[in-house]
Amino acid sequence: MKKLFFALGTFVLALLLFFSLGSIAQAKQSGVGKIDCLVCNPGEDCSTELRFAWRSSEASCYFYFTSGNDTRFANARKIPVAGKLNKEAFTNISSDTPVEIPVYTYEVEIDNLVSGTTYLYKATTIDGSASSEVHNATTASSTGSFNFIWMGDDHLTHESWSKRTTFTNNMLKQSVNQVETKGAGDVNLIVSTGDTVAYGSMYDDQLEWNDDYAFTNFVWADSVGNHDYYERWSTYNASSGSSSSVMTRYPMSWEASRNMPDNGIESYVSLGYKSCYYFIYNSCLFVAIDSIASKYTHDEQEQWLKDTVTKMEGQFQWLVVFEHYPFFDGETASETHYSGSGFANWWKAFDEVGVDLALSGDSHVYLRSKPLKNRQVDETGTVYMTCPQIGDRCRYIEEEQNKDWMAVRIGSKTGDYGLADNSGLGYFIVTPEKMTYTLIDTTYKEKDSFEIYPKRALPDGILEKQKVQDEILASSFEILGNNGSDSEVLVFDFNRVGYMKNLQVKLNGETLFTGNEFESSYIDLGNLEDNKVFELDLHIEFLDGSNKDFKVYGSTYAPYGTIGNFTVGVKDGKTVLSWEANTTNLIAKYEVFAGDTSLGTATTTSLALDSKMPLDTVYTLKAYTTNNELIYAQNASYKLFGDINYDGAVNETDCDKIFDSIFNGAALSDQEKQFGDLNKDGKVNFADATIIMLYQSGKIEKTCTEKYTVTFKDDLGADLSSVKVIYGEDAQAPQAPTKEGYTFIGWTKPITNVTSNLVVYAIYQKNE
Repeated sequence: MKKLFFALGTFVLALLLFFSLGSIAQAKQSGVGKIDCLVCNPGEDCSTELRFAWRSSEASCYFYFTSGNDTRFANARKIPVAGKLNKEAFTNISSDTPVEIPVYTYEVEIDNLVSGTTYLYKATTIDGSASSEVHNATTASSTGSFNFIWMGDDHLTHESWSKRTTFTNNMLKQSVNQVETKGAGDVNLIVSTGDTVAYGSMYDDQLEWNDDYAFTNFVWADSVGNHDYYERWSTYNASSGSSSSVMTRYPMSWEASRNMPDNGIESYVSLGYKSCYYFIYNSCLFVAIDSIASKYTHDEQEQWLKDTVTKMEGQFQWLVVFEHYPFFDGETASETHYSGSGFANWWKAFDEVGVDLALSGDSHVYLRSKPLKNRQVDETGTVYMTCPQIGDRCRYIEEEQNKDWMAVRIGSKTGDYGLADNSGLGYFIVTPEKMTYTLIDTTYKEKDSFEIYPKRALPDGILEKQKVQDEILASSFEILGNNGSDSEVLVFDFNRVGYMKNLQVKLNGETLFTGNEFESSYIDLGNLEDNKVFELDLHIEFLDGSNKDFKVYGSTYAPYGTIGNFTVGVKDGKTVLSWEANTTNLIAKYEVFAGDTSLGTATTTSLALDSKMPLDTVYTLKAYTTNNELIYAQNASYKLFGDINYDGAVNETDCDKIFDSIFNGAALSDQEKQFGDLNKDGKVNFADATIIMLYQSGKIEKTCTEKYTVTFKDDLGADLSSVKVIYGEDAQAPQAPTKEGYTFIGWTKPITNVTSNLVVYAIYQKNE
């Protein structure tokens, strides 16, 4: 609830900002659109979480999210989102002059998703005047098999817009086609090793990815490159005849336009940087490290990597680390290309944690090492790779350092890079048995291919995760309808099963339904026979080519749905279970369980147990017909907050015990007891006890949220300032005025842990 209030408050503030800054936005848009660069980034666990980001000239937007079959967004979640205003100076498209343009950055996180599921999403303005294209993203499955594309050094810029369609998108689409042709299934993830844009501060360069194929069809994960931070303008050195770019401030960089998991180095996260992060996709743990900052923070990043792998061990099979600067420079094969970022700096840590694959870029020359461990070729070691660039700025092999360690370096002589159009990217096909890589160029020819084999077995956690997802899927279906209705329907959670390609429903071998269009969340089963329990056989074909069979049970007995209000209480020291039933003519008995253990049967609507049960016991009530057929089941547990002595009521005895626990058992006066009147209604009762119990159980952070006024005065009684303070927090004191010949030494009352309105005066001491 606290998060909801915070979100609503933020939204209202953003709307106020929107109206107050509207005229400024209109005057200084300079290429900023209403919905720009919408992208899906990975959640920490991509089987259940996804993160989204975009930029806009609007202060508030709507985010729509729905299942893959809901193309009309009829069942979509509609989420109002407030943007974070960035007024940093982006570079003007017409010159190197920085221009302040108000841009709002948006971030949304969606969790509790279903693995292996395709979802649709889009962002719109509040008034509906503008919308992004419809994008799709697929959560990771838990099968141990998946595919991903690896690319880098794209340097997209508004000055060479054709490169995106001529090179990047065509190669991406061809990679997807080749994976499908090889029978490996879909590609839903792109991993980039940086330099995504030519200049991080050039907003128009960022717009090159707006509604792009890579952003509209994949989960996008990248490590930040030097160009992603670069400002458009350069510094020129007359003596050397060279120029160099400088780094941007964070809010105007490419990195600030994405929403990676905030699970990186604590010092980075506290500043808003997400350049170091990790995520699980299917059976692989991906870890992004920030090579741009590595010469300052290498030791910190190395420890974070070790801690991350230790924490996540047992949840993944493959370990992939990726950064921008090369582990081995493509031009020279040097292992110390930049301080803190090369093989020489990382090999010990990678050996220790068991990295399978180390991906990097920047050199613009393709390089793949042999497996290396302990600075030797070893089949159990790490394969280090440097990706080629896309479209331009090719480089050539100049030296052959560490030659014995290198497996492949494409580009052997000046002027002949070895890749058509000097461009290349690759894709990985991952299974529990091996990982296979293929490099292609713009003619789609395979320029390199190799296999590596896992150091770890497919963990039980992956298989257990799939089992849980299967149970969620099966529970998504339910038969509704009972005696006397014209027909029964099979209802399902649209967002959980919306990735169905085809559904077949059978009863006793007879097909009741088959279809592949699902615009609603129910299926009409016709008028089934009354007073029966049905067992339906469901066969689902999914969009990813897999299929699943399971059973759904339902009842058309008249009492179905008429039993309710199953509660747990205490009477005379015994646990008493009770319920209500409107119709009982077909019910022969009720039975109550705790787990698989039967606690007793009853023919009436209550059951008293011989002894108390633990407070966290979950009970199950089942109802049976005269033929011993189960037609009803419901869970309940004891939920009376504040019933300290477990007598079924919250009264003065419970309140005294609660307050004694707060005051360490000390005897309380009536005035002290009145402290317990948290809701200020003149009584210490159930409501106050509930607040304290919620506080002690961690469900709320404070027992009171009243604000008190603290008034600060000088020693003569003149007002200095007045502040509002939330109960229990400290007041922020103003700067005390100077007084000639005296030294300020404090205030007349403590201003910490404020629990009432206060008036405090400044205290001065006369100087010697």
